[in-house]
Amino acid sequence: MHWNLAKVCNAIVEQRPMEQRSERLNHKLHQALQLLNQYGDRTVKPRLYSLHEPEVVCIAKGKARTRYEFGAKVSVVTTAKEGFVLDCQALTGNPYDGHTVDTALKRVLLHTSKMPEHLLADRGYRGSESTFLAKIHITGKRRGRGKAHPDQQHRRNSIEPIIGHLKSDGLMFRSFLRGFQGDKIHAVLCGVGLNLRKVLRKLAELLWPYENGRYLRMILAVLWSIPTLPDESTETGELLVI
Repeated sequence: MHWNLAKVCNAIVEQRPMEQRSERLNHKLHQALQLLNQYGDRTVKPRLYSLHEPEVVCIAKGKARTRYEFGAKVSVVTTAKEGFVLDCQALTGNPYDGHTVDTALKRVLLHTSKMPEHLLADRGYRGSESTFLAKIHITGKRRGRGKAHPDQQHRRNSIEPIIGHLKSDGLMFRSFLRGFQGDKIHAVLCGVGLNLRKVLRKLAELLWPYENGRYLRMILAVLWSIPTLPDESTETGELLVI
């Protein structure tokens, strides 16, 4: 297959000078040459995995069933108790998790006007404990280490089902919006949708038994008529999960 692609590229270069080639043809030719350059050589970086979405990166999962995933990495920050999503942002490329903590905390401060004092993270965030914005607690350490929150050592695992609901209920498993800006918009909408589902579910539990849900239907009609998004806030010193 790559031999046929190389012949087509050579024919285009020989028969069409650069002045006669359109911008779209030059773009496709550049992608084809990049594919030929990275063929058989794993050391070539950055790599091209998709022609229609060049921003796609390869993310190592470290799992036996799914070793790698192709797409965009998303940073998710939630409250440790209620599980509300405070920040959900698509990241450029495939950065190390520990290098994204400061940016995530700054966005939480922008969204809630409060800076958390403690942050629970898994071992993928090792090396980020030196941040001056909050105290980072790496969960899952051996006994005798990480005792700042002994009763919260396993609370970081609560974000895993939230990520699962974001992928299944919020359709985060695949972005249907084009480009990196589309990925960012899709991630934010998935986080907002999860918070709205939590609020509506709680309202249904509280108000549905009264008068066959008449009050609930009134509140839902008011919510859907408001074009702005609800403001999310958290108390100072709240424990967050990333």
